[in-house]
Amino acid sequence: MDIEIKTLTSLFEFAFKTKPAIIEPLPRSGSDRSYFRIKADEQSVIGAFNLDIKENEAFFSFTQTFLQLGIHVPQILAIAPDRQHYLISDLGPETLFDRIQLNGKNSESKTTLCLIKELLPSLLKIQIEGATAIDFSKCYPRNAFDRQSVV
Repeated sequence: MDIEIKTLTSLFEFAFKTKPAIIEPLPRSGSDRSYFRIKADEQSVIGAFNLDIKENEAFFSFTQTFLQLGIHVPQILAIAPDRQHYLISDLGPETLFDRIQLNGKNSESKTTLCLIKELLPSLLKIQIEGATAIDFSKCYPRNAFDRQSVV
């Protein structure tokens, strides 16, 4: 993990012309990617490391498409030459799951339902407008969600 932090630190220094003051690992969430919150002064970004370059390329492509469509996703701030390390904007420490958990165990509470209702237009935009703009040849690991993807 030291090499990942070293490379992300160098990428941060190159992008922001300052050394990071804090680098904290973030919990893994169902993938082989490693994430770190990297901070210096008022600047906070997320550093990511993933060995799978094809998966990264799919992420870079989808992110650019969503941003062009005006969908609120983290921006790609810097990509290392190895295409395995990159920096994205930090949208904050709270996840949708965290917010729902704050509402208690009743996932059908009025607050939770209002939150989900608030997010639906963005999710629909990703599905409907994204489907017309995404370069599906960049999809990973397959360019179509087919029978093999489910099995």
